[in-house]
Amino acid sequence: MEQMTVKRRTTPLQWVSWALMISAPFLLMGLLCLITGQNFWKSWPVWSNELDCFWVLQNMGITGAGYNGMYEVIPPVGNQSVLGIAPLIFYGGFVKLFGLSRATIIISNCLWLSLGSLVFCLVRKPKAASALCLTLMTITYAPLAFYLGTSMPEAANYGLLMLYATFLLHYEDTHTVWSLVLALLFGLFACMYRIQYVLLFLPLAWQFGNRRFGLKTWLGLLVTVILAAICAVIALWFTAPSIQSFPYHFVNADSLENAIQLLLSHTKANVMDYFTTKGPYPLELVFRYVYLAAIAVCLFGAFVHTKKEPGQPLHLRFGLNTPFLLCSAWLVGSLVIIFLMYETNDWWDFRMLAPVLWLTILCMFMTQRRIAPLCLLATSLLITLTLAFGEPVGCFADPYRFEEPPKNEALAQALEVITFDPEATDPFDNTIRTDLTETWQMTERDAGLGIESGWFIEDSVGKSRWLLTDMLKAPLEGYKPVFKTDGMAVYQRIEE
Repeated sequence: MEQMTVKRRTTPLQWVSWALMISAPFLLMGLLCLITGQNFWKSWPVWSNELDCFWVLQNMGITGAGYNGMYEVIPPVGNQSVLGIAPLIFYGGFVKLFGLSRATIIISNCLWLSLGSLVFCLVRKPKAASALCLTLMTITYAPLAFYLGTSMPEAANYGLLMLYATFLLHYEDTHTVWSLVLALLFGLFACMYRIQYVLLFLPLAWQFGNRRFGLKTWLGLLVTVILAAICAVIALWFTAPSIQSFPYHFVNADSLENAIQLLLSHTKANVMDYFTTKGPYPLELVFRYVYLAAIAVCLFGAFVHTKKEPGQPLHLRFGLNTPFLLCSAWLVGSLVIIFLMYETNDWWDFRMLAPVLWLTILCMFMTQRRIAPLCLLATSLLITLTLAFGEPVGCFADPYRFEEPPKNEALAQALEVITFDPEATDPFDNTIRTDLTETWQMTERDAGLGIESGWFIEDSVGKSRWLLTDMLKAPLEGYKPVFKTDGMAVYQRIEE
């Protein structure tokens, strides 16, 4: 541990190394701009999740704002989208203070990372060499670079995990109540963002139970799991179900037998997809190899570790090494959750497991287990090399991310027809149902108007006051046309 038994003066080199660590996300953004020749600070959001964030933030705090989501399936509480309350948690305060622009989410993501590093340096006071290594780890971690220049909440996720790690490590050293409480709070915060982070409580319970599998450890794990479940339920209350996702079909299965069959077939498909060499981009495939290598390294370290006796050469020793065992459980458990409840296509496993691996490397490095994390960091550089020298993918290959998307004049005219009603009592009265997706121009609607996306299906349309489409693809009742031109039409619900 880098615990100081005596108070030592902070050296100028430490201050410099801390400053570099805190500014690492901004340095990485500068490198991305320099290498690609593009200005990521002014990049346009083009993915559906990016635009979802904008739509939610635009409607934040507006009384009577419409629903955001898919197919008019709404959350039990509020009018949030399939992203839940994560956009409000990560970016709501920043929007309230500075307003919303194209750069808001990108800057906020960098600030979350910087905040995590700032708190880490103030609490942990790492040595200069350690801070420089962590800076290098952040700058060279390709999965982070892959999302840092986007308006996705992925990058802010790393800052949140850094805050959790800070107080977990501090509690491991000091066993102070305040560090335990803060580690617990940030862990619960993370569970409201992604349920897979319930596994963050494994090391916390282990430390709380005095590093042994006794009653105190199991009790701590039980309490934290219950608290995490409560946080997950609260988050689900504010999250619009995605009817295209497996959890939605699993929960809404018409019988227990069908639910089990769905789970088994879904898991089998994910496992087969994950371990095949066909389909994913090289970047995804390399990351899978690195992640599996990390599991192997941690499992090896859980039962075989090195020992150095005075005057004797380094040799291997067999026996249980609990910290490595916990890292193995963290890595394997996260992968199992992906197999069971999420997807292994469309970059799902890449963006959900990358922070898991990053946190593993960070915690192992800061607990003086240097060989394994340095090996993992070296292998993770393969991902960086794949990203740097491979075919551009993701945000680096988006055609309209760095230049203003072409404007559709018919869509602009249609949006002028759809107006926000501040007197509406039903959020659906301020909701637009549309099959137009991934278009930045939709953010030019009146603030407060929600967006419900999805193909028009007869039995799932009829709640929203407004329908917006390029061409009506299903016969609908209860709506009248209020605007129509070549390639664009608006329909309004007929009030009874």
